[in-house]
Amino acid sequence: IQQEREGALLQGENLDQVNARCDALKNAFQDSGRKGYWQTRLELENARSGAKSFMALAAAQAELGNADAAFDSLERAFKETPTEFAFLIHITPSFDRLRSDKRRTELTSKLWRVK
Repeated sequence: IQQEREGALLQGENLDQVNARCDALKNAFQDSGRKGYWQTRLELENARSGAKSFMALAAAQAELGNADAAFDSLERAFKETPTEFAFLIHITPSFDRLRSDKRRTELTSKLWRVK
């Protein structure tokens, strides 16, 4: 959470908004542990105005055990931000729990298809 705070501030995000988001995540983790953290992360991403990060939504949904919702978000990320998808699908630990699902294999294999 501290690294997220520092990174967001380095990228020029509003101090008050960053602090509110990171404090909410910290409090959720302290109050409800890992599940509370991911539930709050999902709620914060859904509440964002403007463009949502479908990779962030998918990660939170995967962590909460909502594989169908995670794959819906991954499909949207693949269509709308394929470069981000191609990078993050392989390095985000949240997606490790989806490795054995055939939908992940089908989705990632689309990256290598030549049209």
